[in-house]
Amino acid sequence: MSTRDHLLESFLASVHLKEILCLMLVPQLVRQLPLLVNLDKTR
Repeated sequence: MSTRDHLLESFLASVHLKEILCLMLVPQLVRQLPLLVNLDKTR
């Protein structure tokens, strides 16, 4: 019982970390997209 609760907690923690990573990475990707488009245009 306790091991299952521990697994559930670790799973929720990993999901929370993934959400935080996504929230942190998405704005950076959005910022870099115009740069990539400009590079393609200059080529």
